[in-house]
Amino acid sequence: MLFHWRAPRRLITLALTAPITTLAAALAPSRRAPVKNLGNLMKQAQAMQQKMADAQARLEEMEVEGQSGGGMVKATLTGKGRLRRIAIDKSLCDPAEVDVLEDLILAAVNDAQTKAETAMQEAMASATAGLPLPPGMKLPF
Repeated sequence: MLFHWRAPRRLITLALTAPITTLAAALAPSRRAPVKNLGNLMKQAQAMQQKMADAQARLEEMEVEGQSGGGMVKATLTGKGRLRRIAIDKSLCDPAEVDVLEDLILAAVNDAQTKAETAMQEAMASATAGLPLPPGMKLPF
């Protein structure tokens, strides 16, 4: 018979009446370690959410400028891609040259959008740094 003075009552009962496999299961280490990992994962996810919210707020305040025509047309966008301003040099305001002006505006906006997208990717990469994401996983931003 097994007996230990400081053993819990359940363990004493198991030692006296149960088969050895039940006793071994009672003495086995707890399997609660994944719960601790889940808790840590939840904390990391909450921290990442806060970092993402901060990054998105910075992107909304940030402005990027795209240019075309040697700086004759400038487009200013927010970090999230919203158009804020367009500046056109007065020398381009010729009614006969509307097609050229339209092309230059499109080029300036596209340049600014590319810069805004790059800034957004950098901000999101810094927000998710340290979080173990699978390779190639892109967040929906």
